[in-house]
Amino acid sequence: MNQERKNNPDQITQEHQLEKGVIEKNRALFWLVSTVACEQSEHGAIVVDMEEPPTEGGYPFSYLTKGEIEFKDERLDTLLQEYDPHREFVIVFSRSSDHFNVYLGKAPEIGWWESMATK
Repeated sequence: MNQERKNNPDQITQEHQLEKGVIEKNRALFWLVSTVACEQSEHGAIVVDMEEPPTEGGYPFSYLTKGEIEFKDERLDTLLQEYDPHREFVIVFSRSSDHFNVYLGKAPEIGWWESMATK
């Protein structure tokens, strides 16, 4: 964590609130993407690009496998080894190469697919 962020706890709190809101709003999508990608390749994480303001569709994101992830973080490494892709997903909110936050997301509750609709 850089010194500027360390001295501004309000900024950290706002970031976490925003990121948790993005996870909650997109939980079903993130879990579905993560589960399918893991089945087709290997354990990895959803990386959300927070460097740019969101578009109409939200923040851009991608799934990166363990070998593709360039973030250096002990907690991230542990989560990538231990998470259960049938019940959880790992998500990284990237603000720069050295400013990111890592979360362990939980699968949506049973019946989540009933509320999904196409546009």
